[in-house]
Amino acid sequence: FLNRLINSRRYAAVYDEGLKLNLTKRKTATWEEITGVTAITIQPYFFRLHLPPSQTGILYYSNGETIKIRDNITDSKGLLSEIKARVYPVLIKRFKHDFVSGEKLSFGPIGIDKQHFLLTNDKSGQNQAYNWQQIKQIDLQSGNLMIEFRDYPSKRIPAAEIPNIELMLQLIKSEISV
Repeated sequence: FLNRLINSRRYAAVYDEGLKLNLTKRKTATWEEITGVTAITIQPYFFRLHLPPSQTGILYYSNGETIKIRDNITDSKGLLSEIKARVYPVLIKRFKHDFVSGEKLSFGPIGIDKQHFLLTNDKSGQNQAYNWQQIKQIDLQSGNLMIEFRDYPSKRIPAAEIPNIELMLQLIKSEISV
């Protein structure tokens, strides 16, 4: 009963100017304050039986705060799609401007600029820089970002760890010839 009562008070309201969430805590933000969106769809199994997929998302705010949107809110998949539709046009404009200006863009464990593709090592926390000419292909496969190098072993990064992965791939495709 208590769980249903708590879940019944959760809501998300989408406005022209921004978003109002009442999940574990209340948060109101304009679209410009949201700096990243990660949407994760998980297909659970139970003894080879496909269970309904669950949708989870993470919103990243300019003040460093993150908020998780779980599938315990009504139509979390539709909500995340609406958030992306509102936030991505603002972010892609900012990303393209910064990229053309020569700034390094950060997408979680990945950084990109005009000359380099940077990967952060999980264990040491240090960046490994690769020239774009060293990269043969970057592709999204089975929930992982696959990076195929010309002279190095391929790398696999879970897509769930990369905020704004769609925008990163769009930017690489439009600005870099990989």
